[in-house]
Amino acid sequence: IGKTPKDCLSIATNTISTIHSLLSLPALFDFFYHQRWNAPLIDEPGLSGHIWAIGNGYLISDLFAHFACFMFYDKSIIPRRWDSIAHHIISLGYWFICQWPTFKNAWAIFSSMYAIELSTIFLNTQWFGKHFKMKKLEKVSKILFVITWFLVRVPVLTYVMVWLFQKFEEMRDNPEFPLRALVYLIIGAVPMIPLQIVWTLFIAWKTIRACLMKGGVKMASKPPGPGHMHGVSMEIQVQKIADLK
Repeated sequence: IGKTPKDCLSIATNTISTIHSLLSLPALFDFFYHQRWNAPLIDEPGLSGHIWAIGNGYLISDLFAHFACFMFYDKSIIPRRWDSIAHHIISLGYWFICQWPTFKNAWAIFSSMYAIELSTIFLNTQWFGKHFKMKKLEKVSKILFVITWFLVRVPVLTYVMVWLFQKFEEMRDNPEFPLRALVYLIIGAVPMIPLQIVWTLFIAWKTIRACLMKGGVKMASKPPGPGHMHGVSMEIQVQKIADLK
């Protein structure tokens, strides 16, 4: 009641995004408990296969929700977030292009990919804290977001990139591994590497700036980074993180 269509879409999107991000917890368990980094190129999906299947349900439902809002509301009311649409479509491509119909390809990396969503939990809770004026939640979420970004997301994506480099020839020469999966993985990695580097530098810059400003050191006001990720604003404003110290 009293919410605009944009607010309603944002609340719904961030709610199901948070639920979706919780899949990072069983993903981390599956990756470490079963030591998936030792998995052969062609392997059974196991628990990670179920995680991806559930995650795809979120991606598809969120796509339909956005397109429905695009159809019934003008862009002045519901901004067109094409970055979120592209993210969902590309993510679905990993499943239907790289895995279908055997669903046995490269689980050494596919089992780890959902672990990166751990940081998204706190990106979303930060949004809820800001939207509903819950300052404590917002501040704590900012810190946990930065921690999980550097302790989980960065190492996992580094592992994926190294694995793709090391296994390139095996993927290329293995007749059981589909060529389309190899091409899609490489094409997906090309924009992902610089984008993740830029995001990481952006977050590091904002965090360092927050700490230095707390200590009385002035820095430039505009960070060299992008504005959005996962449909949630990346303007995390970590200049207030030091307030919790």
